[in-house]
Amino acid sequence: MILTDSTHIKANASDKRKEIVTVKVEPSEYIKKLDLLCDEEDLKVRAEAISNGKNKRGYEANTTPKTKTIAKSKTDPDSGILSRPNKPGGFHYLNHQSVDGKSGIITDVFVTPANVDDCVPCVERIKYQKERFNFRIREVGADAGYDYIEIHKEMLDLGIKTFIPIVDCAKLSRSDVFPPSKFKYDNYKNVYICPAGNNLNYVSVNKSKRAKIYGTSHKTCKNCPLKSQCMSPSMKRRVLQVPFFQQETAVQRANYKTDRYYEVQRLRRIYCEGNFALQKDNHNLRRTKKRGNKNVTEHCLLSALALNLKRMVKYLKDTFVLTFSNHKYSLILRFSAR
Repeated sequence: MILTDSTHIKANASDKRKEIVTVKVEPSEYIKKLDLLCDEEDLKVRAEAISNGKNKRGYEANTTPKTKTIAKSKTDPDSGILSRPNKPGGFHYLNHQSVDGKSGIITDVFVTPANVDDCVPCVERIKYQKERFNFRIREVGADAGYDYIEIHKEMLDLGIKTFIPIVDCAKLSRSDVFPPSKFKYDNYKNVYICPAGNNLNYVSVNKSKRAKIYGTSHKTCKNCPLKSQCMSPSMKRRVLQVPFFQQETAVQRANYKTDRYYEVQRLRRIYCEGNFALQKDNHNLRRTKKRGNKNVTEHCLLSALALNLKRMVKYLKDTFVLTFSNHKYSLILRFSAR
């Protein structure tokens, strides 16, 4: 089992020496694959509509390159502004760490600017550990910041169960109409069934939002006794926008609040949050004097190494030897458990 989380590190950069720049938003590899899937699905829907004598307009994707404005440090351009609730402001880095759920030993360290979401490097770092170290990972535990379809789906493809808190989406939807959770999916017919028992058929693909569109007919909704509870007065029919791989995500979210989920989350608090606390108190992880991602990564690796040596002494029962060497020097460390 691998547990993963991130913590912020104060960058060696003045918060006053900054500039506002516009940068291009590059889609992740997952988003690129999703765009190709949207194109394939759109072609299938259009072909089926034409065969039935209909003209399907669909939803076109916005091809304009996306950009965003960010604050960039003149002192350390690799750092990023940390802007999260209950966190300090200013330029920081994020140290993304993976931990072995059995021993608490840190297995991976990856550093990003502080304006990168926790979930962004997660999938690639899990894949890296499987390929680089031949880890047989069967479970991954993380906090609610990792509750994303991409993570659930990619982990399921790798045969890995996710134990992640579900983000409460109830507040994000209209409170006066039936939420999407009230619609039941029929996998055999590929339709959603509304609370009144009517089918919402697969009708189109929204390429901009990378979602499948399910909807009823105007006539069905017009005569429905639950219309006032299902739609606003301006709506003519009920439509659901369902992200791709929603069913795969549902499989993973079924692990939520199981006995194993609570055990994994307990270990995550002990090892992920506990390791960060120990490293910040004893191993110089609160701030860095180094600049640049490469140098800050070195800083974080040394902090992880210091903690791992302690973990290994505690975890391994017998005497063991560690050898660090390069082309000139060798350092042999001998430990014996007391």
